[in-house]
Formats: sequence, structure tokens, C-alpha cells
Amino acid sequence: MAFFRTLPPEVIQALMGVDARYLASAFEAIETREGGWERYTREDLGLSAADEARLKSIMLD
Repeated sequence: MAFFRTLPPEVIQALMGVDARYLASAFEAIETREGGWERYTREDLGLSAADEARLKSIMLD
């Protein structure tokens, strides 16, 4: 954490912030790939159906 205190605020924002355009592009790339979101969560992230259901429950409740 001490290292982050030495960085200019604009650098911290770039590293720690979220740009909606980047998220939209990432989601679009996932959806256009064969298998879409389900393939991404199962193959790339290694989540089971139960893992995904629990994640959704945590994030959406």
C-alpha cells in the first residue's frame, strides 16, 4: 500500500478505476465468442453451475 501512496492520483485512478467502456467491450467479446457467457464461466474461469449460482446470489442480492 505504501507504493500506491507514491503514485499520482491519475495513475491510481487508471489502475484501480473501472471504465464502463472497457467492461462493455469485455462483455461483448465474451458474448460474441462461441458458447458465450456459459463457456467463459465454465472453461475460462473454471466455475461449476453451483459456483455460478452462488456468485449470482452474492452479487445480485
